[in-house]
Formats: sequence, C-alpha cells, structure tokens
Amino acid sequence: MKTIIRELLSDMLNYISDERGRLKYLGGIDVDSEANQYYHQIRDLVEWLDLRMIKTLKLDPKKLSLIKENSVNPQRYVDRMISLFKKCPELNELFRLDDEYVYFNLSVSEREQNAIRQFIDENRERKVTNFYIPVKERKK
Repeated sequence: MKTIIRELLSDMLNYISDERGRLKYLGGIDVDSEANQYYHQIRDLVEWLDLRMIKTLKLDPKKLSLIKENSVNPQRYVDRMISLFKKCPELNELFRLDDEYVYFNLSVSEREQNAIRQFIDENRERKVTNFYIPVKERKK
C-alpha cells in the first residue's frame, strides 16, 4: 500500500475518533467552516472500507452511494462530499467521486483494496455497547 494511502486512512480514522491534533491531510478541512462539517462523509467512507460494516449495513463493496434512503437533504450531503474532495485532493489517490457514487480510484488494484480494508479492520477503534436481545432471538 502506498504511504500516502496509509497516512490518509490513518487521518480518516483519527478524524472520526476526534483525534484531530494528529491529522496530516484532513487537518485543514474544517478551517473557515463549522466544526465537524465533514464527519458524516468521512465516517461513511470509512464504513464503506470496513468489511464488518459492509456486511452489517449491506453496503455494495464496489461503490458507495451518496444518496441515502430517507435522507432529508441528499443534495447537501453530495455537495459536502464534493467539497471534502476539493479541500483534501489526496482523497483522489484512494477514491473516485462520480456523480452520486464513490468508487476506488482505478489505479487501486483489487489486492490493494483488500489491504486497505484489512488496515481499516486492524486499526479502527470499535466502541462496545450493551444491547438487549429478546429471548426469542437468543434461542435461534
């Protein structure tokens, strides 16, 4: 995996973990805008790279749709993603933004895609939560 991609992935993980002091590429994206403006876009990119989330959320591993069901203002979300890619052009090393979808950059091989997803799996901090499973569900 290219160094720039590894550093960008680390930046994305740090951004969504609120560790903003250690950002190399994403450090200036919130300047002159509201704080955390791009949180949801970056989180969604990370979730699309996360094999566990692909299975849980039933995401398409080949492309990330920017238009979400039940979205209140889908065009605003798409516009923010476009703005994010303009403020951090390094994202284009990893991703390709095309209309309402994000894909891997064509230069990223399938082997590299697997390595990227492995990196996310190994480095993403996951919060453990308590949740209730009804008795009927536990017996299955």
